[in-house]
Amino acid sequence: MAARESIIFKPLAIGNVTIKNRILRSSLSARVDNYDGSGTQWRINFEKTFAEGGVGGLISSHVPIDLRGRILPNYAFIDDDTKIDFWTNLGEQVHKAGDGRCKYFLQISYSGRQQDNAGIENWKSTPLSSTSQGDYFQGIRGRAMELAEIKAMVAKFVAAAIRVKKAGLDGIELHSGNGYLFTQFLSAAINDRTDQYGGSLANRMRFPLECFEAVREAETAASVEPVQADGPEAVVDPECHRGGRDAVAGDGRVDPVADPRGPHRAALDVADRQLPDVAAVEFDHEREQRTSFGLGLQHREQRRPRPRLMAFG
Repeated sequence: MAARESIIFKPLAIGNVTIKNRILRSSLSARVDNYDGSGTQWRINFEKTFAEGGVGGLISSHVPIDLRGRILPNYAFIDDDTKIDFWTNLGEQVHKAGDGRCKYFLQISYSGRQQDNAGIENWKSTPLSSTSQGDYFQGIRGRAMELAEIKAMVAKFVAAAIRVKKAGLDGIELHSGNGYLFTQFLSAAINDRTDQYGGSLANRMRFPLECFEAVREAETAASVEPVQADGPEAVVDPECHRGGRDAVAGDGRVDPVADPRGPHRAALDVADRQLPDVAAVEFDHEREQRTSFGLGLQHREQRRPRPRLMAFG
């Protein structure tokens, strides 16, 4: 019997970007950059190692879009235009090390109240969040954003995405796992707002979706599936529990309480109903307790397979 060729080494298209194989290194790094948020040669050398090893694509460590939303010191930023040159240099060297075929995606982030070490600059600064309650693990208190601050935060994500494109990188990923800002809005266990950004599942999704739409309208990408969210919570969301497997749209999608994949699956279902070009990604919850939101742009007709990253075209 003839040996079957492994799909792992076949090209993978993400929007207008084609990755030479299906080996992507996920976000991985350490505190190796300068304290002021500028990048170092150490990071460039580190990323080049993976490109030289044949990986098809790299996702950076979390890259803050604002000092106030830093997770840890000594990580390179993308908070203003002075940072573009570093990321341009890094991208060029990664591309060269991978014979022009290794792609580089930047994971842009804002911590919200989930910070490990905010640094001395944030000593008396309270990170912006969906809530003013303290973080469960670190005890750090955020401050619930005013409506004008939410709009300003959306603009920060858009500005960061545009800088990434100017740097010549291949795309972005919006960091939404590990309890960071998007999770703080999506989670019924964290989001205690009583305005249009809290309460129902549709309201809790409003801020992430506004970010996705704003980035798309800025025409920074050819196709997008930019956010990863955490898996199930211990809190049952009454908005989602409407009577089992027939509760969501009546089309085979499942009730999140009845489904072991958890309540964030319902967020995908709501998105699918609200926006015609949004579709939920199927995933193996046993192996990876993450979900993704997909916003198609120029490739709306190609509903499956969908990319996991925002790819610049």
